[in-house]
Amino acid sequence: MNTDAVVKYYKVIDTGYDANARMTVKLKMNRTLNNQSYFSITATIGEKNGGWSGGCLHEQIAKYFPELEYLIKWHLVGEDAPMYYIENTMYWMGFRGWCDGKVDSPPNLEHAKSTMIYGALESDSDVDPETFTEEELKAWMLERLPKLMDLFWTDMVNIFRKDEKDLRVEKAQLPVLPLEEA
Repeated sequence: MNTDAVVKYYKVIDTGYDANARMTVKLKMNRTLNNQSYFSITATIGEKNGGWSGGCLHEQIAKYFPELEYLIKWHLVGEDAPMYYIENTMYWMGFRGWCDGKVDSPPNLEHAKSTMIYGALESDSDVDPETFTEEELKAWMLERLPKLMDLFWTDMVNIFRKDEKDLRVEKAQLPVLPLEEA
């Protein structure tokens, strides 16, 4: 039933090096090896001189495709939760892993909020994640997860114009292929 859902947007942009560069934004429901689907928003920029860039060009997507900026928060959100929702948030809050005090190392509230998609729910403004213990933060995150996923699936249905069940991978449909042995 599921085929990869893909929507592409194109625009000619001025990169500063090429006034007629072509930018392509791809919205896609991808599949993992264990048959879970997840959303990605990526882009490529091709210039006439042969230069190009690609991947998670989220700053450029927001700049040149402001109508798609609201989808960036859903990058790498899977069927049931954002990828490594609890684990990565705890890491960036400084509860797990190392804390060496360097810029961009844990604890880093900005990265933690991005990982937990803080601000997606109106009720998030009533909560300061920095005040929680690790156990309290985990409980709060699990409590908000159903509402967060409802918002995610509403956006996915709207952009792909398919029912949620059609965007989810049918577990029995796709075999898990063994990795090639080295």
